[in-house]
Amino acid sequence: MIKLYDYELSVNCYKQRLLMSILNVPFESILIDFFPGWEHKGEAFAEINPLGHIPVIDDDGYILRDAHAILVYLSAKYDPSGQWYPAHDPEVLGEVASWLLFAEGTTNTASAARLHDTLGYPFDIDAVRTGAHRLFRVLDEHLWFQEQEGRDWVARAAHPTVADLALFPDVMLAEQGGISLVDYPALRRWTDRFKRTPGFTVMPGIYPAAPNVPARSTATPSGGEGTSVSITRATDRVRDTERSVAPDPIVNEWFPVATAADVLPGSMHPFRLLDERYLMMCRNDGGVFVTRDSCPHRGAQLSLGSFDGERLQCGYHGWQFGAGGRCVHQPANPDATPPALASLPSVRAQEAFGLWWVCVGGEPRNLPFYGAFEAHPGLTTICAPKVVRSSGPRIVENFLDMAHFPFVHEGYLGRVPETDVVDYDVRVVGGELLATNCVFFQPQPGPSGGEGGIVTYTYGVSHPYASRLVKIPGEADGGARDGFEILLVVSPETEGTNRAWMITTAYNPEADLAAFNAFGALIFQQDVSIVESQRPVRLPLAPASEAHQRADQMSLAYRRWLIERGVRYGTSANG
Repeated sequence: MIKLYDYELSVNCYKQRLLMSILNVPFESILIDFFPGWEHKGEAFAEINPLGHIPVIDDDGYILRDAHAILVYLSAKYDPSGQWYPAHDPEVLGEVASWLLFAEGTTNTASAARLHDTLGYPFDIDAVRTGAHRLFRVLDEHLWFQEQEGRDWVARAAHPTVADLALFPDVMLAEQGGISLVDYPALRRWTDRFKRTPGFTVMPGIYPAAPNVPARSTATPSGGEGTSVSITRATDRVRDTERSVAPDPIVNEWFPVATAADVLPGSMHPFRLLDERYLMMCRNDGGVFVTRDSCPHRGAQLSLGSFDGERLQCGYHGWQFGAGGRCVHQPANPDATPPALASLPSVRAQEAFGLWWVCVGGEPRNLPFYGAFEAHPGLTTICAPKVVRSSGPRIVENFLDMAHFPFVHEGYLGRVPETDVVDYDVRVVGGELLATNCVFFQPQPGPSGGEGGIVTYTYGVSHPYASRLVKIPGEADGGARDGFEILLVVSPETEGTNRAWMITTAYNPEADLAAFNAFGALIFQQDVSIVESQRPVRLPLAPASEAHQRADQMSLAYRRWLIERGVRYGTSANG
């Protein structure tokens, strides 16, 4: 398998990830602490690349170091169609080569401006911005004339090539370097087309394409005047002036809404989820039915009525609904047969990990991974849900952060001066984002007290609003026998109001579960005021939105993971 020496915020590294995603080439990402650790300039990395640059690939012992050279190599070796590096067509290949050289210029200007503004690189910012605008004007005009000739791409091919791929990230991230794209309409249309390439993947600051709508454009090239030319594509791609908003895939995630112990026969449980009211009812036979908490007649809240375990009665006009949601009686017209339109829609629900979960979308995704519940039966406790007035991703990101332990959880999970966060490993395995080999000194790692010492953590994210951790204390505090796991899941009532659930599973059969519950509640409560104070409330996804430190590897990877999953709810991508 190819090894890619990688940094998630690097445009040149992203180019390699993007091409391998498009070509469906498996690879292992080896994360380099580019900033603030400068690992690429160290002696160890010099053995891989004496120039101290990334990306670098290792393809079964073959080492290649230059970003655009790697693009050529990957496309020549792994694209049997010859689309991305068209060696079979000398004229197109010549154009591709010239635009790859042009892309060196956009990297040295637009991307340099981004490095200046986001990471503080000492470039002459006026010079690199001026240079970027000069190149963007050339590229925008070229693309506009390509459109007039019925071509969509930089070279005269009917498909994108590595020339398009090499230029795309520099253009997409230019605004992070203070370079506006407002004067380059053809550039913006081209980037939108490229986002629709099968296999396209994202990075922080680059989002998926919006859904297609009928296309219409009367734009002239940047700086141009005169008669406008109408361009209509058969693909009906999105134009700058016509955009629609795709449904947020957050609706396809599962969220807990009640403990299984509370969902008893004859009970009903109103709840809010994703800005809507819902109602869970447990029939007398133990079956569960979930629907919107609004009567189909005049929208009154159904939970204000009554439920006897068989029939739900609306408190407004007395309409009655059977166990499956069918309207069976309308008191004002007792002899009428209620139409199907009067029935209640059903919402998916399932029981797992001692909770009832709901998915309101049509394409349900996975529950969070949490094997500890079945691996240690009878050793799980559920903390009462806590309402937190912040966004779900802010809450989850805080859970993934170790650097705050000595300051927010002093005396328990950390203390000053033991503040160092030792480097750890971050990777994606089977769809789960993992942080492994995490170690930290903790005076009291669990409810039983003890001597304190080095604790080992593993974090996992397999659901955008959830995270699990495995915690193994030092031998003085019981070691692996007294280890435990926690699953934090956040159910969003709205973007800014969430109900946080915490499930804890102990490894020790003699563990005091009540003590674990109390300890978890204490630690979580210490976090609440900090998390609720964070601004903006929505989690920023663009890397330039906030400053970062070396210990933030997992949180930055989580932000990228959210982008790749397409989640906008609770993040800056939603507003």
